[in-house]
Amino acid sequence: MDSLLSFEVRVAVARVLMAVAALLLLWLAQRLLTFVLLPRIRRVSKRIGAADEIIDALMLPYRLLVFTLAIALIAILLSETVATPVTHLIRSLIIIALFAALYRLVTVIMRSTVLFFRLTGTEINSQLLPYFRVVLQAGLVILAALILLQEWEYDVAGLIAGLGIGGLVVALAAQDTIANVFGFVTIVGDSPFVVGDVIKTEDVQGTVESISIRSTRIRHSDNALITIPNSKLAGSVIANLSRQKKRRLEIAVTLDHLTRSDQIDTLIRRLKDLLRSHNLVEPATAAVAVDIGQYGLEVKITGYILLTDYQAFMQEQQAILLATLDIIRELELSFATPAQNGD
Repeated sequence: MDSLLSFEVRVAVARVLMAVAALLLLWLAQRLLTFVLLPRIRRVSKRIGAADEIIDALMLPYRLLVFTLAIALIAILLSETVATPVTHLIRSLIIIALFAALYRLVTVIMRSTVLFFRLTGTEINSQLLPYFRVVLQAGLVILAALILLQEWEYDVAGLIAGLGIGGLVVALAAQDTIANVFGFVTIVGDSPFVVGDVIKTEDVQGTVESISIRSTRIRHSDNALITIPNSKLAGSVIANLSRQKKRRLEIAVTLDHLTRSDQIDTLIRRLKDLLRSHNLVEPATAAVAVDIGQYGLEVKITGYILLTDYQAFMQEQQAILLATLDIIRELELSFATPAQNGD
C-alpha cells in the first residue's frame, strides 16, 4: 500500500516537474518566436506606414494565445484525461484570440483612406470608411459568436433560422430606412456632390447643407430648408452647378425694326470688341448674332464665362449687359416694344 502511494506521489511530482519544464520551454519558444516574428512584422508594417499600431494591435491577442497554450499544456500534463469543459474552454480562448487579432487589425487598417489604399490598393470615400469598419467588425463579432456557440454544442442552425425569420420581419418593416442607407452609400460613394455644393434636381435647387444616413438637407434659394430622403435623391438626375468649369452667357435685346443695316453692323462690331475686352469670356465661344423677331430685331450675345462661382458669374454677366446698353445708347438705337410695333 505504501509502495503504491509512493508510486502515485512520484508520478504526480513527475507530472508537475514536466509541466514546469514544459511551461519553461513554452516561455522560451514564445520569446524566440517574438524575437523572430517581431522584426518581420515591423518591416512589413512599415511599408504601409503603421508599424507600431499593427504590433500593438497584435500583442494582446498574441499574449492571450500564449496563455491559452499554457493552460492546455498544464491540463494535458497534470491529468491523464482532459475534461470536456476544459477542452471547450481552451478552444474558445484560441478562437477569441484569433478573432480579436482580426478585429484589432481592422481598426488599424481602416483608420484612414491612405492606409487602406496602401494595404488593399482600393480607394474608398473617407465618409464611408467608418461605416464599412463598423459593418466589418460587427460581422467578425457575429461570426466569432456563432463559432463559439457551435464549439459549446448549441444549435446554431436553429438560431440562424430564427434570426433569419426575425431579420426578414425587421427588413420588411424598415425597408424605407434600408433604402435610404443604400442611397447614402451611393451618394457618398459616387460623390455627385458634397456639402456646400449647389445642386439642381427635377424637384429642388439649392445648397447642400448636410448629408446624413437617412436624408440630405438642401437650403433653397428662398432660404427654406428642404429634407430629401437619400433613396429618392440617389435615383434622381442631379446637376451639380458648383462643378461647372464655365457658365453660359446669354443676353438678348430687341431693337426697333427701323434700325438700319449699317447701324446693326456697327453694333455687332462694338459688341464683339466688348466681349474680347472681357478676359473671363471664352473667346472661342463668344458670338453676336441678329435675327428678326416678332417685335423687332433680336440681338443675341452668347458665350461662356470662365467662372464657377455663381455670384461672380452674375456680376460679370451684369457688367456685360450694362456695357451693352451703354453701346446701344451711344449709337442712338431704339429698343422695340410690343406696343410700339403693334400699331
